[in-house]
Amino acid sequence: MAFPSGFQDRIKGQLPQEADLLFSALDGPVPVSVRLNPFKPLQIPENLETTPWNSNGLYLKERPSFTLDPAFHAGMYYVQEASSMSLAFILEQLNLEKILALDLCGAPGGKSSLLANQLYPKGSFVLANEVIRARAITLKENLIKWGLPNIAVSNLDPKQIANGKLRFDLILVDAPCSGEGMFRKDEVARKEWSPDHVELCAARQKRILSDILPALNAEGYVIYSTCTFSAEENEQNLLWLAENQGLESLEIPFPAEWNIVRKEYKGCIGYAFYPHKIKGEGFFVALLQKKGANRETIDHREKAANKFRLGKKTDAPVQCWLNTESEIFEWYDGLYALPNEYIEIASPVFQQLPLQYFGLKVAEAAGRDWKPSPELAFSVIADQTAFPFIELSQVDALHFLRRDELKFPEAPQGWLRMVYKRQGLGYVKNLGKRSNNQYPKEWRILMNLPDQLESWH
Repeated sequence: MAFPSGFQDRIKGQLPQEADLLFSALDGPVPVSVRLNPFKPLQIPENLETTPWNSNGLYLKERPSFTLDPAFHAGMYYVQEASSMSLAFILEQLNLEKILALDLCGAPGGKSSLLANQLYPKGSFVLANEVIRARAITLKENLIKWGLPNIAVSNLDPKQIANGKLRFDLILVDAPCSGEGMFRKDEVARKEWSPDHVELCAARQKRILSDILPALNAEGYVIYSTCTFSAEENEQNLLWLAENQGLESLEIPFPAEWNIVRKEYKGCIGYAFYPHKIKGEGFFVALLQKKGANRETIDHREKAANKFRLGKKTDAPVQCWLNTESEIFEWYDGLYALPNEYIEIASPVFQQLPLQYFGLKVAEAAGRDWKPSPELAFSVIADQTAFPFIELSQVDALHFLRRDELKFPEAPQGWLRMVYKRQGLGYVKNLGKRSNNQYPKEWRILMNLPDQLESWH
């Protein structure tokens, strides 16, 4: 499908010497990249190239079937576009500890899991939000499988978050945009593009930002990003933030050899990733800070430990299922855990907002007893010796993920943890001649298994 003529004309104005190179790149092959979970080690081939700005990012030589890779389902890596992984480099420069962070437009979970990664285990907590309900469900699943406990998931409008008392030290806004940077992998973005659509996106971005910025703490940071090249959605929005929201642009010291283009507009600074210059999709990112005010007194920093309330406390003996001392409490569908180091900073999030998920779901009711929740199997704070485990082959792991019947006649009866490459996938209740698969029905693999299975790792 040809590029819209208006887009071509504008790019020729923006990049008169490089427009054809960009058009050629946007019509070329799509790089395939993944980001490893450093808390769930995966042995990988030595000949794979690393993304320059994130040591956990890898380029694959071709796109495999990720659905047929149990390591993907175990949260050992995330399929993420390479340019957006630059968030890791930005966070490394800030070196933040014990902060409350918000990923406002979190689905499907790439940046939320990266944010949680960079802030773990530094006593910081992340609220991953998504306004569209169906996408919030996907966000929740992906973050559960990633396995970190320093995160909550919400399905809220920005104003609902900002109207409360919470104040965030870092807000990430990966704003919905016209998608020009994704033209080579998204035919819909090409088809929907028009100058009016660009203007509509720019206005929507301003509305989202203005709705959420009252929740930004004094001296707090905003990371603003899009996957588009338009100045209306990028540089001009930075100027609007400076003039109307009191935010100041900060430099990001990207090394020159990475070929990331520094863009300055009336004193506002952003950074453009062009697909003909870097190995990734089109991307724009800027770092800003709220200036000119004394740091606000934050109630949750001073008093949360005294008024800490996370549902009904329980004496259920499930602490032994964890490798970290945690508060255990009853919530709407089971027993949940929050490591003690996050109590002070995270409890106000739980108390003040309606949430889809929080910390770690440890157990579900089973008659008068409790059984391990599917979520527990993925968590990095799960005690891996709490239940007998079965190391599954790739084929058996896929059968488990399809909820096909597996038999373990030689294994102990009771709860068994299903493991692939030492990482948890879920549980079965072993009854000897048969087993009951506890993998959630809504997560199961629907496709049939091929005769031959391959893996990139």
